Amino acid sequence: ADNVAEYGGGVFAWGDLTLAGSSATGNLATTGGGGVYVESGVAHVTGSAVSTNSAGYDGGGVVVWKGSAEIDTTAIGDNVATRYGGGVYLEVDSASLERNVISNNQAAAGGGVFSVGALTSTADDFSGNVASE
Repeated sequence: ADNVAEYGGGVFAWGDLTLAGSSATGNLATTGGGGVYVESGVAHVTGSAVSTNSAGYDGGGVVVWKGSAEIDTTAIGDNVATRYGGGVYLEVDSASLERNVISNNQAAAGGGVFSVGALTSTADDFSGNVASE
């Protein structure tokens, strides 16, 4: 909690990441991935909480770039990004979201989730997210 970095205020991974039963809260990334940033790998986030993080550009909560993402049973809330993906920013070949609560996130576009690439969402709860554009 309360960490500051250019990318991945809470967690930065270059390659595969498994985040299980963990929390990333109250962190700041001056560029992207306020809570979690994963580049060039498989991101598996399960049973975790990503909340009250912020990013200067994309992905207030989570950024996954150049890889794939599986996010399930995770609470992603109250995150803020200046540009895209208040809760989650995905620029991947494929991503799946399942049984997540994605709420009260804010961004210019994609208040809850902003995705570039194939995205499957199953039984997710999106509520109270705000996109200003």
